[in-house]
Amino acid sequence: MKSPFVIISDRSFTLIKKIIDEAERYIKLASFLFYDEKLCDLLIEKRKVDDIEIEVLTTPPEAAESDDLKNFAAGIQNKMKKSGIKLIPCDWEVGQPELTIATRAGGRIPRWFAMHAKCLVTDKCALVTSADITQTFSLNWDWNTHVIYTDSERITLLHQKYEKLKDTFLNIPSYISSEYIDTTVSPRKLIRGYPLDKVPKLTFLQDGFYFSPHEAFGREIIGKAIQDADEFIYLIFETIYDDEIAQFIIRKLISDPDIDFRIITSSLTEYVQNPAKTRATFVQLASYGAKIRSMKNLRAKMLVTDKALISGSFDLVRMGIGTIRSIKKGLKALVASTEIIDVNVHSEYIRDAKAGFLEVFGRSADEYGLWFSKDAENILRSAGAKMIAKDAKEFLGYMIFNEGRISFERIKRISLIAVEIAKIRNKSRPYIKVESIQKAEQILLLQDRNELNEESIREILGVLDAQPFLRKLRNIFQEQFVRRHSSSIEP
Repeated sequence: MKSPFVIISDRSFTLIKKIIDEAERYIKLASFLFYDEKLCDLLIEKRKVDDIEIEVLTTPPEAAESDDLKNFAAGIQNKMKKSGIKLIPCDWEVGQPELTIATRAGGRIPRWFAMHAKCLVTDKCALVTSADITQTFSLNWDWNTHVIYTDSERITLLHQKYEKLKDTFLNIPSYISSEYIDTTVSPRKLIRGYPLDKVPKLTFLQDGFYFSPHEAFGREIIGKAIQDADEFIYLIFETIYDDEIAQFIIRKLISDPDIDFRIITSSLTEYVQNPAKTRATFVQLASYGAKIRSMKNLRAKMLVTDKALISGSFDLVRMGIGTIRSIKKGLKALVASTEIIDVNVHSEYIRDAKAGFLEVFGRSADEYGLWFSKDAENILRSAGAKMIAKDAKEFLGYMIFNEGRISFERIKRISLIAVEIAKIRNKSRPYIKVESIQKAEQILLLQDRNELNEESIREILGVLDAQPFLRKLRNIFQEQFVRRHSSSIEP
């Protein structure tokens, strides 16, 4: 295998199978979930044929969302144990599961299991991945990020980190004092939070693997990476739902308006959290220059800038990157899932990650404009449209999303011009098509450049006499949109 190697793909099982096949002495896997029977059988066969040491560190069957899935997970785990694979269940929970919107573990009883790291280390390879080993894992449906290392230094380091992670979950009470452990929910094992004084302070981004929150504060790492960037910032995350990070990004876009800031995230329909708030956040980011696209079946978790590559198992949510909260009177703690964070500042890795991101960005959907098709329809009807083509609503919706709140007046002007264009064909029942909006935008652009004249109107609209239309345009440019027609698109 080549090293370095950064992959964004929907072939996670294929990749992990290759790593397992090439292992000769040991395989150590940490995975938030383990529900895939094909991967289970692959590990059992590897153990049987090559007689090598195999360990799996994962959550217990109780992490499953339904009773059927719990039983299925229990069957897989028992099957691995009987074959000689060492299974280490991480049964500690963290935070306040009943108050965490996204938690679906535990079925009727909300549970938030602390162990969320996803990595694989063998004597030949070290892998940090975003992939969840669900029942469909071997079908290669989900898009994930993977960073692969084949150099001995990184392999040794990840092996050491894995052993430390295992020891931590086997001996939680020796790492944190009793006041950080909730004993009122027995037999469940619940960590209220982690002592703030035990989390190292970040001064600069240092190469290496970190288990957050035991060795680092994920929020600080993400903030530092964004702050240090000069040329570009690319985010590809399954979920981006954190007010503090959103505001941090906005401040960066304001201070560095020329920076290339792009985001790939899940479709809005896949967001468990408040869709209206998610929409509002993305509109705000887009209004300051962020380019946002979406992908279905996205599980990726990666930030790449011109200065650093940050990948791992964490989403940009409170429990993923950590939050400081009061866990009882007079005691604050860092509350977070346990995640692996890979920090890499080497140019060759950054180059790989950047190329991979841009390739996926090119194929991802500009779907978020669809959220605004209803806003677009309202504005066009306020401008006088009687009939509106579906693709015209979507097209203006994209413009609303990409232009943002600062250009609302411009959107209204385009709509008024589009209606006047449609009236050329049918004055009483103007029908708005995509080309009406496209031509309106073209006319407004010429107006901005002081290049609008009779000849340009005749050429754009195909009319012989441009004077009547120019008079209507002068009214649009000079008059304010009357209050009864205003329809806010602000979140």
